[in-house]
Amino acid sequence: MLRLWSILYCISYITVCTLALKTLRIALHAQLYPSEDKVVGSVITTNGLKTALQNRHDVSDVDIFYPTRYDGFLNRTWDMILIEGWFPSITNFLRLARNNFPHSCIVFICLDPTYPGLEIVKSFAVDGIITNSVSLVEYFAHDFMTEYMMLAADPVIMKPERNISREWGAVYVGAGGHMLQVKPELRELLLQALPYRLRLHGSNWENVPEFKEVSLGTLPQMELASAYSSAHTVLASTIQSQSIYGMVNNRIFEALSCGAVVISWYSTELQELHCDALLFINQTYSLQDHMNKLLDLSLIHISEPTRQAEI
Repeated sequence: MLRLWSILYCISYITVCTLALKTLRIALHAQLYPSEDKVVGSVITTNGLKTALQNRHDVSDVDIFYPTRYDGFLNRTWDMILIEGWFPSITNFLRLARNNFPHSCIVFICLDPTYPGLEIVKSFAVDGIITNSVSLVEYFAHDFMTEYMMLAADPVIMKPERNISREWGAVYVGAGGHMLQVKPELRELLLQALPYRLRLHGSNWENVPEFKEVSLGTLPQMELASAYSSAHTVLASTIQSQSIYGMVNNRIFEALSCGAVVISWYSTELQELHCDALLFINQTYSLQDHMNKLLDLSLIHISEPTRQAEI
């Protein structure tokens, strides 16, 4: 959030005098409307931003809006408008925002280089860019005030649930179907996890023959922490284009926030997090190596109190 705030103070639309005289009113825009029966990444991100901003003494009003759902948007004056990700009607929304709030600072949050494409993002009528890619900071810096912001998790929501036993070997939450094309390592990762009792949630897995029998359908967003707390490990996979630009998915931080051990294919960006609970698949270690060690450790922790009681 400190990097986010630096863009607030640097962009010319928000002057030092304005900041001194009043607290800020910030509008957030998500890619999709919240769904009760499935996890929506953009909703999680904007909800987390709202919570973080509300905890600041210099922010008086924060609200989230969604495509075609703008009740109350025009009834207030916004100092800053943060748009998380692309959506089909974004050009119309930018026009609406500019026409009604000409002095607002509008910032686009770029967490995906593919949708709608970097050149299209450069054509947006915004004042700044925030991205979770170091390389994209340099790419956008010629045209916009640009800042790097690592994603995070809301620790109030994403936290360990101690009353849930880890009865699953591994859990993966994410869509199947066409996502297997943009996550080429995912299929093999999940196939290797099947012998360890895989808990699999997401849309379109019923159409993938290898996983049809284990697919549990979509997962309600508010049950995500419970799912991560129910397995010995959380499997992570990143869209290939995001990985190329060094982006770290928010699922990594959400799972770690829930006290989970995370297994992922190796990347330099993940390695630089220096987290002992983040295990990598590489030329040295396979998923089987990590799973067998985790399950052995689990048996030790379970049997030790029993052995002491017997003594």
